[in-house]
Amino acid sequence: MHGSGWLRRRVMKSGLLLGSLRENQIGDAGAQAIAEALRVNTTLTELGFGCNHVGDPGAKAIAEAFKVNTTMTGLGLSENAIGDAGAQAVAEALKVNTALNWLFLHQNQIGDAGARAIAEVLKVNKKLRYLYLSNNFITNVGITALRQTGNTICQLDVALSAARLAADVQAQASVYQET
Repeated sequence: MHGSGWLRRRVMKSGLLLGSLRENQIGDAGAQAIAEALRVNTTLTELGFGCNHVGDPGAKAIAEAFKVNTTMTGLGLSENAIGDAGAQAVAEALKVNTALNWLFLHQNQIGDAGARAIAEVLKVNKKLRYLYLSNNFITNVGITALRQTGNTICQLDVALSAARLAADVQAQASVYQET
């Protein structure tokens, strides 16, 4: 396996318009190396790196790169380990990024705090048209915040996972039994 420096150089020199690094066990160190390359990227427009064990540190690094990257229009970070802190960092980047058109964050560990942070930025970011947040740990609180942004987003996917629905039903049942 190559080191993260090799990965950063490959992204910088690729000349690709679209890229997928799905299922490569990139992790946070690899995401940080990719973030360095994305800061100076002028050709790559879409990048997917789902299923790569990227957590909050990697998401924060990518988010920082997106504060200065004006080329990328799509980013896929699905099926990783990104939680609320990573989602909040992405939301901060979306305050200044005017290029990103679609963002996949489904099947992570994002909860209501991350969803609310993204909802706040959707009030001002009108460029993002497709947002996928399904199968996270977002409850009706986060879903309501996302739906009440006034943004004319084309597609917002916040479907609850079966596990999350079961946990919500069980929690409501236990509250009912206690009263």
